Amino acid sequence: MEYLIGAIAGLIYGGIVAFLKGRFLWKRSLESDTPEHLGGVMAASAISFAVNVLALALIFFLRGVLPFHWAAALIAAAVAVSVIQPYMISRYKPKETAEE
Repeated sequence: MEYLIGAIAGLIYGGIVAFLKGRFLWKRSLESDTPEHLGGVMAASAISFAVNVLALALIFFLRGVLPFHWAAALIAAAVAVSVIQPYMISRYKPKETAEE
């Protein structure tokens, strides 16, 4: 039961991290699709990677305090971030316009 609670908590935590990254980081970075904006997208990608590492490191460093199994929470959080982040990015990506 400890693993199940840890997995559910990890899914919720990873989902929140991915949602907040998509909302505050990727939305602003993907508003424009001009070539000059490519540096902003590259910076957002690096920041996104750092946020992922910090979010997972937080679970690892709090492993002695967490009331559930930390490994289950860590794996579930990584899965949630991996699944939700591409959805959030595609949601804020500029739509392709059909040129005639």
